[in-house]
Amino acid sequence: MNTHFSRYLADVAAIPPLTPELETQLARTAQRGRRGKASQKEKQASLEARTRLVEASLNLVAAVARGFADSQPALEELVFKGNQGLLLAAERFNPNRARGRFVDYARRRIRRAILLAVREAHSHRTPAHGRSSSARRDPTA
Repeated sequence: MNTHFSRYLADVAAIPPLTPELETQLARTAQRGRRGKASQKEKQASLEARTRLVEASLNLVAAVARGFADSQPALEELVFKGNQGLLLAAERFNPNRARGRFVDYARRRIRRAILLAVREAHSHRTPAHGRSSSARRDPTA
């Protein structure tokens, strides 16, 4: 594993998780700034709240990605795709409509992004001219 990536995982593991109350408060603050009539101050507070939600959930991305570590894409790629899913979750989460916590919604989005990356990696096929000659031979001949 890359030393930079190992350091990233260690840094992410050191970030403490949010309490459910703080998570809800941050999600509501993030939601307020997304309205069309939000002031500049509300938009800035929204961005800071979303940043805090994302940073506190980075360890979740690493945990979900480790569950797919034996899959085709490298762990670094899985974490990258999971981070994209986390960012999407932070952007789309609506605490007023949600039945659960942000972390539950984020876990679903992260898992979906990682599964898409795994499926995409498995769907790529090597063309016949790129395989060895023994793989192209007809086994019935």
